[in-house]
Amino acid sequence: MSWWLPNPARNGDGFLVRLSSPMDDVQVLVMDAGGRQVAEHHFQGGTELHIPLNGLATGIYQVGILPREGRATWRKLLVH
Repeated sequence: MSWWLPNPARNGDGFLVRLSSPMDDVQVLVMDAGGRQVAEHHFQGGTELHIPLNGLATGIYQVGILPREGRATWRKLLVH
């Protein structure tokens, strides 16, 4: 399980994902409403992932946490 802070997020500030347990080799994808990938980040371990948001239009995005092992988690994120 994970928490997304803040939601809504401000463009230029980014947001923080807090994981309930450490994960190795995590990919984070940000997709726009049209299903296009607008950002991708990779992390190696830890329980807090800072995701920068730069140049995104105001709107609703899907953010996916895809660990190397385990199942993916997708959540909506409002960017303003």
